Amino acid sequence: MVLAAGGGAAAAWWPRPPKPTEKKVDLFAYPPAVKTPTAHLLNMDNGDLVVGGSLNVLWAVHNLAHNTPAPLPVRDVVVFGVRGGGIAAHNVVDGKRRWAAPGIKAGGRYVSLSDRLLVAVDAKGTLRTFVPSTGEPRWTAAVGAEAVLAADDTAVYVLTKDDRLRAVGRSDAKVRWTVPLDKPFRKANLPGVIAHGRLVLGTYDGNVLAVRTADGRRAWDLRGQSDTIIRPACHGSTVYLHGKSMTARRITDGKELWTVRRRTLPIHLKGKPPYAEWGPVTATADALYATHEGYPGEPAYSAKWHPSDGHYVSGLRGRSNIYTPVIRQGNGLWMIADDEAGDVTAVNQEDGRQVATHTVGGDRQTLAADGNRVFVLSDASLYVLPVF
Repeated sequence: MVLAAGGGAAAAWWPRPPKPTEKKVDLFAYPPAVKTPTAHLLNMDNGDLVVGGSLNVLWAVHNLAHNTPAPLPVRDVVVFGVRGGGIAAHNVVDGKRRWAAPGIKAGGRYVSLSDRLLVAVDAKGTLRTFVPSTGEPRWTAAVGAEAVLAADDTAVYVLTKDDRLRAVGRSDAKVRWTVPLDKPFRKANLPGVIAHGRLVLGTYDGNVLAVRTADGRRAWDLRGQSDTIIRPACHGSTVYLHGKSMTARRITDGKELWTVRRRTLPIHLKGKPPYAEWGPVTATADALYATHEGYPGEPAYSAKWHPSDGHYVSGLRGRSNIYTPVIRQGNGLWMIADDEAGDVTAVNQEDGRQVATHTVGGDRQTLAADGNRVFVLSDASLYVLPVF
């Protein structure tokens, strides 16, 4: 209280202003997603790009972690693992670092939660969330996680350190359910897809498992779909799988909708693999894009397929490997060649003709795209390319 006096006996009391207090942050309040700063589209009519020419890099960063997953664009930042440990977020416009989280295990992957939070895992198995634009920490959950697999509106799904599947609530960080994994589906720490109450996971040795997101119970499975890694793709109520065939399955129960078989190799090619593999599928409302590895002495080829029945629509005149999906951004389709140069090739969506390339080299490449930018991970470097 403050005493004020004047003119003799008169006196009055006023309360002292309260001390300012820090505003308590609600760790489970999801901030609004920021606006994506879209890049300028190259216009061939204006001379921005010469057909058949090379693309100029918008910006690049180096010294990424050797085990970083694919770069993850989240509106105004792109997230990746950094050498020395942890993850970092860089501005998509100029490549400047926004924030870093050195305690995060990059190999455990990171997933966007509706573009409003980012979830990742640390070395102790604790889930940690961040505001993507600022790196401000939010809720955590000590759940023994080995890797983040996927997320939907209600939960984050993780593979635990003891090879179990676990769901953690987004609204309270509490464990919803935990289920064991049968031997063929252990080590299924690859990114999953979610739709219509089903989480679909692939394994490193070509098996597929779908569980109910409500309780973790098995909905269906498919064994021996591929000889190597399976990366499911989903659009609407359909999940698309690759490997020994390109097949469409109803995501709720695994019912086969259609399948494009791979052909056997000629019998005289002794000692060769018996089949040629399909690469991961990219699924959109009006088209599917996938790569077939070709036969000995032939290059892999990519093509557009119809999602309703899998029939061939047209070829893409660009070289692609079978490990990196074809991605769509702007008016182009983007792929990484299966040669030593590691060329990134862009073809026109309308006719599949090659428009431009960029050579990145390296032994390991992945692609991601958002906001009229293509993010190319090549070994320990990230290159950002313009689109047309």
